[in-house]
Amino acid sequence: MPDNHAAAEVERLLREAARDVLETMFFATVAEGAVGEPLAEAHLATRLRFRGAPPGEFRLRISRDAAQAIATAFSGRENESDLAPGEVEQVLCELTNVICGAVLSRLEKDTTFELESPEALAPAPGEAPVSGVHCPLWLDCGRLDVWLRLETDS
Repeated sequence: MPDNHAAAEVERLLREAARDVLETMFFATVAEGAVGEPLAEAHLATRLRFRGAPPGEFRLRISRDAAQAIATAFSGRENESDLAPGEVEQVLCELTNVICGAVLSRLEKDTTFELESPEALAPAPGEAPVSGVHCPLWLDCGRLDVWLRLETDS
C-alpha cells in the first residue's frame, strides 16, 4: 500500500483520469468538491486485474441509476429502455478498461501494462470495503467509486 503522500497522488490521478474519461467518452459530468455518504444503494461493480511494474487491480462501483444513464449516453440511445440486456454491464466494463488504462499511463509513464479483460461482479450485500486507494466521485446522474490497488513486495 502506498504511503500517505503517494496515496494522495494516486487518488488525484484516479480523479483526473476518471473525470476526463467520463466527460469526453461517456457524457457524464463530475461534480467538483461534492461530498456524501458511501455508496449504500443498489449498485453494479467491475474488476480489472493488470500485470506490469507494479501489478495490481482496478475496481469500479456505480449506482444503478448512474450506470443506466452512462450506458444510455455512451450507446447513443435516447431512452434507458432502449438498451439491450447485458448492455449496461458491457459499457461498465469498457468504462473500467478506459479509466484503468488512463490512470496507469499517468502513474507509470514508462511502464507497459498488460490488462486482463474487465469483469462484471455480482453485487454482494454487506460486502467488505475494497482495498487500495479509493476515489469517490459524484456525477450528475449518481455515484461512482473507483479503487486502485498496487501490489508491492513489502
